[in-house]
Amino acid sequence: MTKLFNKQSLQSLGACPQAESETENLSISTIKFNNQERLQHDESIPPLAKPKAINNANASNIRQVEKHLQLIKTTNEINKLTEEVNRKITNEEFLAVIVEKVTGKQSILVGGFKGHPGKGGSGKWFARPYLPNVTLFNPGENNYFTWASFSPDPNGKYFRRKTNFAALHVFVLDDIGTKAASLDQLPLPPSWALQTSPGNYQVGYILSESVVDGSTAERLMSAIIAAGYCDPGASGPLTRYARLPIGVNGKHDPPFICRLNEWHPERRYSVKQIIEGFKLEHIISSESIQVANTPDK
Repeated sequence: MTKLFNKQSLQSLGACPQAESETENLSISTIKFNNQERLQHDESIPPLAKPKAINNANASNIRQVEKHLQLIKTTNEINKLTEEVNRKITNEEFLAVIVEKVTGKQSILVGGFKGHPGKGGSGKWFARPYLPNVTLFNPGENNYFTWASFSPDPNGKYFRRKTNFAALHVFVLDDIGTKAASLDQLPLPPSWALQTSPGNYQVGYILSESVVDGSTAERLMSAIIAAGYCDPGASGPLTRYARLPIGVNGKHDPPFICRLNEWHPERRYSVKQIIEGFKLEHIISSESIQVANTPDK
């Protein structure tokens, strides 16, 4: 298909602020080459429809337009591939399992943004309550959810703060395969394993009983880290984010599409099973962990 870009359309793309008057129409075609689309000048257009002369400035403008179009194409491909890779489960289906034991006005919090997580300020880490069938996720963004649920403040607002912590519903081990143990070294099979970059995983354990005491939850996470089963930088379980299966890791260029390698929602563990499975008895006692007696929904 041939698309014609006149001077005005190039200016609207920001590619040609001072297009020369002799350039009436630039013709750019999309063709198939080795199963990839490439942009080229359409030689079938009669000479009169082409610029009288393409000087260096005009050639630069054409390259800028092509780059803009390629960026749009790449973004669409990321969205499409993300959906294909994770077609077995959506973020909504994943979170439906996580929130099963969230009660009352408590809520899991979620967030999402484009780009590198370590750049651009802290404002992008804004968290909002997850509302089933209402909250939307962009598959081309870094998408996160909290391990814990939170209670609203007196004004009915939700914040990802320790003071608003309500209960912990999952434990997530970060950087499995790189900074911590490998997948085959884990003593308990995880509820899920999400590849977040080449050879690097976040693995999660769904709790059969939610942990309601924040200090003991932190002690348990510290014990897991001390045993070498998680990146030491992944402490602070009360307010920590984990990645959702549909999304990308913006630390990479191009962004790495997260891949849900394992999903076993039937694997749920009590605190005692986690302590015994990871052999943490010498560090922490299961009797000291306060849990919620919440029946399965």
